[in-house]
Amino acid sequence: KGNPITYEITDITDMNNYELGNLQKLYKNNFGIDDEVEAAKRVECDILLKHNNAEERTFYFSLILVKIDGVWYAHAISSVLIT
Repeated sequence: KGNPITYEITDITDMNNYELGNLQKLYKNNFGIDDEVEAAKRVECDILLKHNNAEERTFYFSLILVKIDGVWYAHAISSVLIT
């Protein structure tokens, strides 16, 4: 049942201290989040969606995974329809 979704993670990169500092400022200034950004990863993946009998569609996603107070959150950066 439902529409199958498959994905492939194509790249994972740990963000450095400078980038963590920039994320900390972004979350504080834009979202009012004062908690420390403990870690972050840049993730790229391809997601394949198939809706009923329609054509399959593949999307490229770029995400940042951010760890705050021991919990990981996904922050989408961009997505592009590939096929």
